[in-house]
Amino acid sequence: MLFNTDLVKVEVSISNAQAIFKAALEVLKGDMPKPHKDCGFCGWVGQCKLL
Repeated sequence: MLFNTDLVKVEVSISNAQAIFKAALEVLKGDMPKPHKDCGFCGWVGQCKLL
């Protein structure tokens, strides 16, 4: 499997980086949401579990 390894410059603002990081941690610490029948990612994960 080949992965794209090109470097891409992304303009970012570090002024709110800590707040974004803390918000992301709160999401990760939370409960896993229930799968939704119309969610493509949920369907993909479900198929992977069958392997």
